[in-house]
Amino acid sequence: MKPGDLWLHLEAYLALKKALGFPLGVRERVLRDFVAFAEINGIRGTINAQVAFDWACSVSDRCGISGRAARLSVARQFLSHLSAVVTLGGQMASRCERAFQSGYAPSILLNLTR
Repeated sequence: MKPGDLWLHLEAYLALKKALGFPLGVRERVLRDFVAFAEINGIRGTINAQVAFDWACSVSDRCGISGRAARLSVARQFLSHLSAVVTLGGQMASRCERAFQSGYAPSILLNLTR
């Protein structure tokens, strides 16, 4: 991922959650904090469990174990979404490219629905 891509994915995720009627409240601030942590630490490409764990544990001791667990849960949901979007996006781009190279672009609509 290029710098700034994670912010774009976060904005899309938040917009989707809002459009589906999920109340975000504190979760939005927590996710923005997570993305800022990843950006500040130069995380590019795969965001593994250790990065999420380090972020969740980076808060003050006042947060406690349950607060850290809640932060980790919010990050996990976003990362699951991100994994699906990035994976499917790559597959769709690959299919589009093959369809246009073969000269039979209309079949892409059928392939994407399977």
